[in-house]
Amino acid sequence: IDVRVTVDDEDFQDMLENASAEQLKPAAVEYNGIKMENIGIRTKGNLSLMSVVQSDSDRYSFKLSFDEYISSQKLFGISKINLNNSYSDPTNMREVLAYEVAEQLGLPVPKYSYVNLYINGELWGFYPAVEQIDTAYLERYFGNATGSLYKAVQGAGTELAWYGESRDSYSGLIQKSDRADDNALFRMLDELNNGSNVEDVLDVSNVLKYIALNVVIANEDSYIGQNKHNYYLYERNGVFSILPWDYNMAFGGMGNIGLGFGGNRGGFGGGFG
Repeated sequence: IDVRVTVDDEDFQDMLENASAEQLKPAAVEYNGIKMENIGIRTKGNLSLMSVVQSDSDRYSFKLSFDEYISSQKLFGISKINLNNSYSDPTNMREVLAYEVAEQLGLPVPKYSYVNLYINGELWGFYPAVEQIDTAYLERYFGNATGSLYKAVQGAGTELAWYGESRDSYSGLIQKSDRADDNALFRMLDELNNGSNVEDVLDVSNVLKYIALNVVIANEDSYIGQNKHNYYLYERNGVFSILPWDYNMAFGGMGNIGLGFGGNRGGFGGGFG
């Protein structure tokens, strides 16, 4: 799939020079032949973003926001797509393989593919493209997007321990839905840690599959690792499911940080000894 982005040259240079700010810039895109005007583009990432900033590479991850300036504008119902730079993955395969395994387990997996990214006519690189977890994804798997959605980032409470009914105690669980039932979150955490009816608050089959996935593919950059992050929680009628996310460190990648970026632009050398 070819993705051709057109953005003002000065805007794009400003984006590259101030990448850590993750500022949105207006752009146009032709995504696999479908043309869309007035979209937003920005750099994205955490460790992967700062690693590029501190290097001589310009192979950033990007987020395309089709609905940034026109709320009704979507690509087959999808409002945002992430173009990931395969940080620390010289194979450029870990994320895609991980999602393929997750699909076979029956987990709710965002849509994904490989793309060639062109920016202002220049081939910028070969990227895994991953659908953002938002309305279209939730409606596809759960039938609605009206429940509470949280994203686990590095911070307090992502290990899902019980710290009482204070939202500040779970600052690592970032609210991503317009509304969220924090009381349902507290009930789930209390039951998980102190109760005996976990099935009342968790989709146990889903959670066990998620844990099994990360063990089998050796993904320590997840709930099973030290940081306890890189997952979403979605609540429907008081019952939570865990949603898989962010697999560039799968297949033992945490032991290979610094080997380089996948793709063909500004990447570092790297490989496996």
